[in-house]
Amino acid sequence: MAGCADLKYFNLTRADILDQEFHNLISKLPLLEKLILKDCVQERVSLSSNRLRELQVLHCDRLREIDIDVPSLLTFSYVFDDNPASSINVPKPCSWKVGFSLGCQRYEVLTCFDSLNFFLKLPYEIEDISISIFIQATDSFNSDKLKKKKWLSLPREVGNLTIEVLAIPLSNYAALLDYLLWICYPRILSMKTHAGQSSIKFIRWLYEKMMKRDAKCCDCHRIKCWQHYLKDFKIECFVPLKDTKPLHIDNLMAALSNLPLGTI
Repeated sequence: MAGCADLKYFNLTRADILDQEFHNLISKLPLLEKLILKDCVQERVSLSSNRLRELQVLHCDRLREIDIDVPSLLTFSYVFDDNPASSINVPKPCSWKVGFSLGCQRYEVLTCFDSLNFFLKLPYEIEDISISIFIQATDSFNSDKLKKKKWLSLPREVGNLTIEVLAIPLSNYAALLDYLLWICYPRILSMKTHAGQSSIKFIRWLYEKMMKRDAKCCDCHRIKCWQHYLKDFKIECFVPLKDTKPLHIDNLMAALSNLPLGTI
């Protein structure tokens, strides 16, 4: 890295690097403002900086500890596929963007949601959570299992919850929505669209569910389900993937099958 001391942007992808080597490498980049770590194999990320403004840790599945001493950090993005790091220390003023794949072909559904709950317990401002969901038809789960979890409490408010349904049986729709919204209360709920029928079916089901929600389903319980805390529901717009300009479409549900890749 000789001659790179003025580097402001650094993308480290698929690097087989020891923890101390990584620390030494970053210490030689005092002007670094944006750092991306993707598919790296180290178990610990430890760095200190007075200039870094954005840190992205993407799919580094061996990572077990993140220790960031960066007062200037504005955005921390963390995306994982399996289990998250067991220890995360990031400056509190920083806003978080968290993404993970709910791939329950390998894990029990409740185990996957424990990962989401792990982040919701952290004392940080979570601006955005993005979840890709793949649940096999053989996976069985229901809302009664969730009620038995010790972490069941009032939903934690987050900025934006983005859901991408890759595959999920119709019989699991209601339980999936309960799992998400009983522990995570988003100000904005976004749905990714793609050519797959699973996505279209779930979005249509979700729309009907929201329009006909039952807020009297658990009046006798101390902690109510998400339907009691939902203040309003409306479809704001559609944002194409290749053009971030929002589109306001009349009767969007009728046009759903013909929409390109994007987010509702």
